[in-house]
Amino acid sequence: MNVNEPQFQHDASDRCDYALIQIFRSQTPAQKLAVLASLWRSACAFVTAGVRTQHPDWSDSAVAKEVARRISHGACGQT
Repeated sequence: MNVNEPQFQHDASDRCDYALIQIFRSQTPAQKLAVLASLWRSACAFVTAGVRTQHPDWSDSAVAKEVARRISHGACGQT
């Protein structure tokens, strides 16, 4: 086994589009991180929109705390 390869690999090729797999394989680590950052921003925006819809009367601070709680599954604690 190559020491640079992860010890555990999960082959999901049977569940992914082949063209998408080729794109991901051709990307540099920096490009993959950029995609991840974009997905993270999108997830935060979706959760924020959901909290604002559920609690339109909450302040920006209260919304931000609830978004952090939901995204961290409660691990961020209450301050």
